Amino acid sequence: MGDLHTPLPETAARVRQLLAQQNLNADQYLDHQKLSFETGVTAETIAALLAGKTTPESRETDTDTIARNRFRFLQQTRHAPHGEPYTLQELGNAIGVSRQWVHQLLFGEEKKKPSLKVAKPLADLFGQEVTFLTDTAPQALNRRLLQIIQSLETAPEGPPDPMQQLFQEYGIQGISARSTNLKDHQRQIIAGMIIGMISSNDAEGR
Repeated sequence: MGDLHTPLPETAARVRQLLAQQNLNADQYLDHQKLSFETGVTAETIAALLAGKTTPESRETDTDTIARNRFRFLQQTRHAPHGEPYTLQELGNAIGVSRQWVHQLLFGEEKKKPSLKVAKPLADLFGQEVTFLTDTAPQALNRRLLQIIQSLETAPEGPPDPMQQLFQEYGIQGISARSTNLKDHQRQIIAGMIIGMISSNDAEGR
């Protein structure tokens, strides 16, 4: 896995390489809308960056402007525990500022800046790191792609073990110790038999 100093094109290429090696759907992992939700970068800019292009958003480097835009993004895309978008008053109460201050930050004065003192509780409220508010668009996408690389590089190689899947899904423990000595085709046969018995019992119980 690389680090945040790895150029974005190199990181994206590594993701695609791992996805191809593991026969995984690249469209699922590199879905523009999903990556947008995870990074706070618009889907249009995500698409441009993955294609090696830029947008005004991707060229923005002013931290105050970026933080303001990410705050707006979070306010628009995340809901409070009650299932509705956070009200300005709820946001103000959560981060220790007035409702008017929140309104000015989101919709009003360009001079109103989300200081680090406010950024930390704001990020915590939405379950994010402070970097979510401060990363440039390329940095934000690079950070998320590096996380995907880490998950892909630590994933077990080869097809899923049918016996282990049964242990996890049905809580089967009794034969787990002996199953480690079985050959692949034997494990497939036993797994099929167990699934058949479980399905039969479920049918009889209905």
